[in-house]
Amino acid sequence: MNCGITDVLGEANIENALHYAPLAAEAQKLLSPAEMGELFKVLAVGRGVKPPLLGFSRGNRSHSL
Repeated sequence: MNCGITDVLGEANIENALHYAPLAAEAQKLLSPAEMGELFKVLAVGRGVKPPLLGFSRGNRSHSL
């Protein structure tokens, strides 16, 4: 979500269900805790990287690892 998926959905043509429905379903699969939202984790490792990295600016859930 931090990388802008909700912005992409917000810009989609919601009047055209054939265009919007597949995008919404894909986003649901990626974001839903029952789907991939809780199954996949991301770790960023680097030297000399200036925070915040895109995608890591909000939602720090390291406490739940």
